[in-house]
Order: sequence, then C-alpha cells, then structure tokens
Amino acid sequence: MSTENKLSVELYAKVIDSMVCGFIVANNKGEFIIWNEAAYKMFKKELITSVQDNWVEDWGIFHMDKTTKFLTEEIPMSRALKGETVKGVKMYISVEGREGMFLKVSAYPVYTSESEIEAAIVMLEDITEEEKFWD
Repeated sequence: MSTENKLSVELYAKVIDSMVCGFIVANNKGEFIIWNEAAYKMFKKELITSVQDNWVEDWGIFHMDKTTKFLTEEIPMSRALKGETVKGVKMYISVEGREGMFLKVSAYPVYTSESEIEAAIVMLEDITEEEKFWD
C-alpha cells in the first residue's frame, strides 16, 4: 500500500469516528465489520458479534410503541443487505442494561463492481430527546 493510500484509509477512519451519528457496516453475511465511536457509545461492545437472526432479541428492536418488536426482515440493515435503500425509519432500541433510546435509522447497500451486494451501511441518529419532548 502506498503512503498516499495509507493516509486515505487513516483519513476515512478519522472521518467516520468523528461523525456524531452511529455508523455500522455489516458484510454480506450480516457480520458487523466496522463501528464508529458514536455507535460504540450507543450500544454495548458485546453486540459486535450479534448475528442477523438474533438482532431483534440482542438489540431489543421495537417499533415506536416500545412493545411491538420488529421482524428481522423489517430491520433497515436486513433490508439493505437485500439491496434496498432505507431512509429515516424510526425505532426504539432497548439494550439490556442500558436506558432505551429512540433512533432514526437509514441503511444503504454497498455493491461490488459486479453489482453484487458486498456490505450494508447503517446510519443511526439518536432522536430520544425529540421524542421525549412529544411524550
């Protein structure tokens, strides 16, 4: 890797870590491969190893009513891994041992040069304060 490429990778990492919203990337198998600092602060680090079939239970993913669980196939990351772009889905996340939070979630597929899905990106915006205002 040339010095120029190495600096670019380092700059990308700094940019991603400086984002105020959570940023998570999963590979095409649904395994988490990149988390930024904001995402680490939102969730327990142990969730990094959570597999797609367990996301609803591991993450406590609910609709805004806080009682109706999402189906795995409804989760924005799952939808992006199937090629769908998802913008602004509101959900309630209640990870065990943490105070629940309201999130606005967007997710996008990442394609290889052969148009195969290589990964998916999810962006997480904490909207808890906004939602508490309307309660």
